[in-house]
Amino acid sequence: MVATEPVDVPPLGGLRLARHDDLEALTDMACQLPVEDRMGPPISRSGRASVRARLRHSISRQSTWVVESRGQAVAKVDLALCSPRRGAQIAGVYVCPAWRAQGLAAAAVAAITARLLADGLLGVTLHVRADNERARGAYERAGFVDRGAWTLAIH
Repeated sequence: MVATEPVDVPPLGGLRLARHDDLEALTDMACQLPVEDRMGPPISRSGRASVRARLRHSISRQSTWVVESRGQAVAKVDLALCSPRRGAQIAGVYVCPAWRAQGLAAAAVAAITARLLADGLLGVTLHVRADNERARGAYERAGFVDRGAWTLAIH
């Protein structure tokens, strides 16, 4: 899916860049994401350490955002790519189960996309499973349109 223009969405309180004190909560979310998205089995202990290291780097690069409520990260959005020439790619969108169906994903993705486009990027992409109707609906509300099927290769 791709967005080339921002959409008007109500402001999202609690959206901010991730901090290093969010690392454990972000690691939990990132480890749960592939299981819930049916991309593989639960991540092993050694795999979890690798996820934590990747997130630590992402936080340092200011490439991970969180939605915070009552001092806790309850949702996350990662930027897999952010290039003036190539645009940006959003990845790793996750909302904790107790916070789902409240519009957090749509609002966070829309707000981050608007910031990226305002910074002059040509477009923002993301990938989502074709059968994930709830997520697809959220991303459509955030201004994304489907530009056709493609294959995600993970190595």
